[in-house]
Amino acid sequence: MKRDDNGSCRRKRGLLRVLSGTLALTLLLGGCGTPAQEHTEGKNAAATVETSAVLPDGTPGTVSEKGTYTLPFDGAAQVATVGKATLTNGMLGIFYRMALLQAAAEGDEPDLTQPLDAQMCPFTDAELSWQQVILGKALDTWHTLQALEQKSREQVVREELNFEPIPELHQEYMSNVPANDILYDLDATFRPNTLHQAYLDEIPQRLETLAKDQGYADLDTMVREQFGPGVTQENLEEYATLLNWAYMYFTECSYDIAPTAEEVAEAMTVKGEPLVNLRHILLIPQDAVLDDQGRVTATEEQWEAREKDAKNLQQKWKANRPSEVSFSVLAHDNSQDPGSSLDGGLYVDIHKGQLAEPLDQWCFDSAREAGDCEVVRSDFGWHILYFCGKQDAAYRETEAELRKEQLGKLIESAKQKYPMKVSFDKITLEPVEKAPTLALNQEILYPDVAHERFPEVPVYIQQDYKKAPYGGYNVSSHGCGITSLAMLSTYMTDTRLTPAMLAARYGRYNGLHGTDTMIFINTPPEMGYFLDHRAFTWQDIEDSLREGKMVINLQSKGYFTRTGHFLVLTHLTEDGKVVIRDSNVYNYKRLPEHTADAFDPKVFPPATRYSWVYDNKVTRIPACHRCGDGEGVPGLFREDYLCRKCIPAMERRAAFLELCF
Repeated sequence: MKRDDNGSCRRKRGLLRVLSGTLALTLLLGGCGTPAQEHTEGKNAAATVETSAVLPDGTPGTVSEKGTYTLPFDGAAQVATVGKATLTNGMLGIFYRMALLQAAAEGDEPDLTQPLDAQMCPFTDAELSWQQVILGKALDTWHTLQALEQKSREQVVREELNFEPIPELHQEYMSNVPANDILYDLDATFRPNTLHQAYLDEIPQRLETLAKDQGYADLDTMVREQFGPGVTQENLEEYATLLNWAYMYFTECSYDIAPTAEEVAEAMTVKGEPLVNLRHILLIPQDAVLDDQGRVTATEEQWEAREKDAKNLQQKWKANRPSEVSFSVLAHDNSQDPGSSLDGGLYVDIHKGQLAEPLDQWCFDSAREAGDCEVVRSDFGWHILYFCGKQDAAYRETEAELRKEQLGKLIESAKQKYPMKVSFDKITLEPVEKAPTLALNQEILYPDVAHERFPEVPVYIQQDYKKAPYGGYNVSSHGCGITSLAMLSTYMTDTRLTPAMLAARYGRYNGLHGTDTMIFINTPPEMGYFLDHRAFTWQDIEDSLREGKMVINLQSKGYFTRTGHFLVLTHLTEDGKVVIRDSNVYNYKRLPEHTADAFDPKVFPPATRYSWVYDNKVTRIPACHRCGDGEGVPGLFREDYLCRKCIPAMERRAAFLELCF
């Protein structure tokens, strides 16, 4: 399959496939949803529509219960329920118009010069009008979103090896502290993260802005023209909130769904083009002149001098346990490509012809193997290239399809657990004279650009891991260092990396005297982020916090500990107080500053021993066409590049819209 401009696979879905593939809608139609007849694809399909008088009333309890729903409109009437959630005709009006817009976008549209209740839908054997079919899809979409919302409220017990928190301990020591809001606890209910919540809170304002951007005098005018005079602003705000809440929960679920390599290999039917991952270090000749594409004009002496620098750097890497991790550190510290240096020089999922020559030629040499490293000259300077490996494009797309299928099963399970009850006798619809033109879902869905699963450093408590081994000891007694690293790493990588996970991975760093501080230098690049520098003065620490950098701080005997204790310093408040993440549950009651989540900076310096300052969290890749800010080398790519963050985000977004609409 081929990617379109959005990076998602081009698929001709069609209203027919949506109807025939949705179990809930088949039930809604009272068993009338039979396999579809062949029909003409595209815009010409409307020409085959047969017109007739309004259908007679049909089977009670199905979408055919009433031959027409174009009746005096009652926007406040409640017409369906899922659990405690109710659907009014006003809200239904939005789902109805969105289903009509979807049909039009797919080429399966009715003839809007005639009433929808007076023309038969040709895409099903059931005797249904276009109005009934569109209504059925609208109800099914509302059911889908509401089922996700209901499921998100469920209490889920985390199942993690050696994670055994003691609720009584949390209650006694942490009951009145802000850290509770970001505490990793046993019982987990979905909560939007702070970025999500801010987006939800701003929905009314965003809708007002959208109306103005669309050329309307105000939001009320846009609502009336796009969704009918009986639909209100409040209906639209409720729609936008439900849509985004469901998507945010869907996003969280997607992180824990990963098809195995065996499942992907079994599902693959054809091979695709190769995709490569590489890292590179760009060195530009000194005093060279660059054009607007980043191409270099320099003397041959300047080129030769920079080639020598590149080969020396490569040799330095080869002489010191060469690996992809050590190369990423070298790229981070030395590359002059602003598009990738902050990410260790990484570029992913590159296809043939995308990179400028001769990088493209080197990457797609048939003899290329993972671990190859070579110095190559291009119009942009000297490149030290490291080949990370390659995979099949069909593998990537098959993996995405399997993940979507598993997410689809999650949705269907939620719909079965939270069924919908519909009062068809109360449904009234306003006549539709023209299809809506506003792609509302695309406009108001959380953009998922620079997505952060963890926009704040979470709190892990070391006492919750009494049985988690860490070297020859355990996390509970000797784990403030590994727990601090886990808190920082979870935030920096947007991946849940718990103390038990890191203790199992890095147990060699723990001994009789606690955590070996080399862990804070050696292991971050293995997880994808980088140490900026060691800090030896409190002024340096404060300056780094003001720049948005994170700090791991080791305290000796003093305010925070009687022996030694690691802390994560996250940022400064507006009045200069220090916000920290503390792994010791007992400190939350002993230290009064935890109730305000802010510490006077004077308490840190007396006992501060060592501090490690880390680069700012990478939330946007400059070279990326979708999330970047244009700071990469413009001519390095002959085609738009999508980064490691945007590829899964776009796949997730496309899957959500396809499964729900």
